[in-house]
Amino acid sequence: MSINKSFVIKNSLEVNQKLILADAVTGKVGIGTSQPGYLLDVAGGIGVTDIYAAGNVYTVGVGTFVTKLNVGSGGTTLTGVGGSVGVGTALPAYLLDVRSPVSTGATGLYVYGDARVTGNLDIGNNVTLSSLSLTNITVSNQTTTLNLNATGVSTIATLGVTGISTTRNFIVTGVSTIATLGVTGLTTTQNLNVTGIATIATLGVTGLTTTQNLNVTGIATIATLGVTGTSTARNLQVSGVSTLGTLQVSSGVVTATAGVVTYYGDGSKLIGVAASTGGSIGIQSGGVTVGTGITTVNFVGTGLTASQSGNTSNVYLPSAGVSLGLAIALGG
Repeated sequence: MSINKSFVIKNSLEVNQKLILADAVTGKVGIGTSQPGYLLDVAGGIGVTDIYAAGNVYTVGVGTFVTKLNVGSGGTTLTGVGGSVGVGTALPAYLLDVRSPVSTGATGLYVYGDARVTGNLDIGNNVTLSSLSLTNITVSNQTTTLNLNATGVSTIATLGVTGISTTRNFIVTGVSTIATLGVTGLTTTQNLNVTGIATIATLGVTGLTTTQNLNVTGIATIATLGVTGTSTARNLQVSGVSTLGTLQVSSGVVTATAGVVTYYGDGSKLIGVAASTGGSIGIQSGGVTVGTGITTVNFVGTGLTASQSGNTSNVYLPSAGVSLGLAIALGG
């Protein structure tokens, strides 16, 4: 049966119990409910091809959008499409794509709480951290870094610049505990500075490296300080109150101009060290050098007498007709 004219119901309409209710008093329509709380209240699921909401949409249960979800004009606020979610973009290029109106100067992602990244984290611009605790930090491969700074209270297992890298300033300041601080590989470093109170197990410049300045100042405790391999260091400076376990220089000349320096060994590798007379440190007998690098002299016989004047020791032999003075000249 069909009615070919307008159909008007002036009072409320109810189809079956809770199937459809149109309440003329409240002006609300309920589907699946006899007490609609909204202009259109559906107690159950809705299947639609397209939905457009100019205002708010409230879903108490599960809302499933099979093809696409757009929030904002054209989905520019939030878009869910093809397994990706875009925030600030209608065309997300990643699983989660967050974009600010500008690339810098505006906060695009704010996390209140902890954030965990189990894979790689690629940062294209500056990083500002109030507190950082790292097990390993490595700058490797073909890298150009303007400044690499470790400041404040830091505990770092390995802080290194490796690979084909160019670093202008490599600076460690503050209270630092570092197991290994190194510049290795094909590296050019303008300044490598360690200042403040630092405890470093190994501080080394190795490999094919060119370093303009390697400075260790302040109160530093270093187990091993080494410059090895094919390296060019313009200035290697250790100042302040420093404790070095091992200082390794593979080749070249070590010059100390001030402070207390202790050398041990037989002295055979020392070059350019002169006594007061301009000769080498060694043993002389009547102006003739007996040898250098000798640390012990044994005299066999009885009745020997000896005297010392400054840094010179004279040994007199008692045999008649023999006057031999052996002098151990130690710079005096």
